[in-house]
Parts: sequence; C-alpha cells; structure tokens
Amino acid sequence: MKLNSVIFHTGSLPAIRNFYENALGLKIGTFDQNGVEKPDCSETYVNYTVGDSEILLCFESTSHEPDRGTIVLTVDLDEVIKRLQRFNVPVQNNMSTDAGFQFLKVKDPEGRSIILER
Repeated sequence: MKLNSVIFHTGSLPAIRNFYENALGLKIGTFDQNGVEKPDCSETYVNYTVGDSEILLCFESTSHEPDRGTIVLTVDLDEVIKRLQRFNVPVQNNMSTDAGFQFLKVKDPEGRSIILER
C-alpha cells in the first residue's frame, strides 16, 4: 500500500493556487492524455506534485466549508522564507530545537496550517 494523494476542498481555488504556486513555489502536476503531457488542473481543481514523489496534494472547489488540516512539507527553508517575504505571507512561528531541527509555520488563505521544515 502507498499513499497516492491528499485532497482538500476549497471555497477559493484562485487564492489557494496563488498561495501554493507563488508563495510556496509548488508545481502543478501533469498527466498524459493520448501521448500529450497536460497540466493536472482546471477551473475546479488543481493537483500539485510534492517533490520527487508521486504523491499529489489536491485542492477541489466546493460550495461547502473548506477542509481543515495541517500540511507538513520538507523544503529549502532559506529559499521559502525569501518567497514568503516577497509575497508578504506572515510567519507564525520560526522555531528550532536543541537537535538542530528547524521549521516554521504559516497559514494558507483558508486557515490551514502549513509546517515548513528543513
């Protein structure tokens, strides 16, 4: 068994796309359609590939309350901090532990917590 994707429902897909693509720098996934590689998104959803894995982080439009949860991503923290500053994304916590583990916490436009770790 392996994890394929995590799906969240969103009431504001344009804001979510702006945040995840621009402030965090995630890349839209692709799929093959009759030998042609196409972006895995539309007006109602977007699928992001996470690093070198095959795991997808998915957002689908809904008229219901958006899903909540916490997303944890391992990133180049120095690069992401610069991106967050460029897009004026407030950092809630910038922490490090005695073991040298460093992470920070931000929120996406709908209030989901995102922990970004080195």
